[in-house]
Amino acid sequence: MVSRRELKQAARHKLRGHWGQAISLNIIQIILAIIASIGFAFIGGVIFGALIYLFFHPDLTSYQYNNLGFLSHNNIVAGFNNNILNFIITMLVEFVAVGALFTMLDWFRTDNANFSATRGMFSIYTKKYFLATLCLYLIMYIFLSLWSILLLFPAIIKHYSYAQTYFIYKDELNAHPDDRPSYLNCITQSRELMDGHKTQLFLLDLSFIAGASWGSLLAGLLVSGSSLITKPAKLIFTVVCAAKP
Repeated sequence: MVSRRELKQAARHKLRGHWGQAISLNIIQIILAIIASIGFAFIGGVIFGALIYLFFHPDLTSYQYNNLGFLSHNNIVAGFNNNILNFIITMLVEFVAVGALFTMLDWFRTDNANFSATRGMFSIYTKKYFLATLCLYLIMYIFLSLWSILLLFPAIIKHYSYAQTYFIYKDELNAHPDDRPSYLNCITQSRELMDGHKTQLFLLDLSFIAGASWGSLLAGLLVSGSSLITKPAKLIFTVVCAAKP
């Protein structure tokens, strides 16, 4: 199996001379990474400031939760609505990421970087892919939620087991355009492909997120920049994994 270092070197080789295309294709996720890093820094500062304030005003801690309105009906309803909204936004952004990955996969397989980044980002929002991607997302979400009921660790394992699902669907559909692939079969094939490879993909992800814990604008730039290497490296991993006898 190809080492992580070789995957990263291969990714850089693929990107050489085409960094502009890679940035354009991932611009939405780059912006979101920077915004998220600023948000985390702001939230961390607010929490730290609140703890300091409570430390010097211990009498505030004597209030009951209900007096603060934490369990009021309106707050519960608002929290539920926010969860639904966050779920929908996360799903739609995930579709943009999948579209970018599909475009990069075609790019790497053909060595043809002459494509529209905008069309590539939103390629999932077409009749060909949207319904299938939505169904696959929801099925995997349900499966991972059920696994997470047991413990976090099994859910993480299954997350990596399902890592090739979208790519398998894409290849099966292109190979048999008149016969829609079974969603559950795509997930099953992903589990089979990832057998013996989950740890390597996990370590590949882990090698790119060290800067994420800084919680600053610099971290956002680093994480978004490293993602330009992460995705190609993971796609090359996908190609190697798919070639497993």
